[in-house]
Amino acid sequence: MKIVCAGDVGYDCYLPEKKYLPGGISYNVAIQAKALFPSSDIIQLVSVLGDDDIAVQLRRNLASKGIEQYIESLPGQSPVQDIRLDIDGICRFENYQAGVLEGFRISESAKSIIRESDLLIVPWFDQITPLFDSVIRTPSKGLRVVDFADIGEHKDIQRVTTNIARFDIAFLGLLPSDERFIRQIASLADTHDKLMIVTLADHGSVAFDGGVQYHCAARKVTSVIDTTGAGDSFAAAFLAEYMYTKNIQQAMQNGAELAALTVARLGSTAVLSP
Repeated sequence: MKIVCAGDVGYDCYLPEKKYLPGGISYNVAIQAKALFPSSDIIQLVSVLGDDDIAVQLRRNLASKGIEQYIESLPGQSPVQDIRLDIDGICRFENYQAGVLEGFRISESAKSIIRESDLLIVPWFDQITPLFDSVIRTPSKGLRVVDFADIGEHKDIQRVTTNIARFDIAFLGLLPSDERFIRQIASLADTHDKLMIVTLADHGSVAFDGGVQYHCAARKVTSVIDTTGAGDSFAAAFLAEYMYTKNIQQAMQNGAELAALTVARLGSTAVLSP
């Protein structure tokens, strides 16, 4: 099976210390997928990086994990996400420097990789809209997944409906207080026969498979260190189970377990090699 993660790769800058760790939704999902999917599966990462030192480190880290890279190189800075942790370990995203990702669209060669994918996973948040558009409009032969990464900020149902014919599965991070919006998501899943998974932080998750609902509690964590990448871990673990068994309940449980492990440490993935 070929799993293509197409989207953002960069690094997270933890403030005020300015500690740099690898990051980006697509990077996180690719790293987790490589560890979770069968070793015979191929994990491919489509993105762009700058010509700075951190890009070299990121490429080395991906290569050491056995992830196939289709990452263009452009003059300039690789993407940077500033993160500040509150006293409870909740990550607060601050300034996002898109760098070479600004306005970036994937190449024709990258589109050929996507067309042959058995599973395509692409995030969408405001700063990567051109990239997202170029990916989601590229046809592929397998299941297609969209992570609506900033839907919790916008709660704009049109973000989902605009491309609903172009994906099979969606991940949306919301809060229990977003009841009205969650009902809209449930209605879309039923009307369009989609699988929509709504993660609710420490309140667990709910999945809408057409008109059928599934619920899963969050795993208890003794000490939350950093919530960065928890949703990415959930998605990777969910898909690693679902793609082979179609067992939604077990997939949600696996997602909850990996998300709990992720928030118990600093960073969304392993520390960059020196």
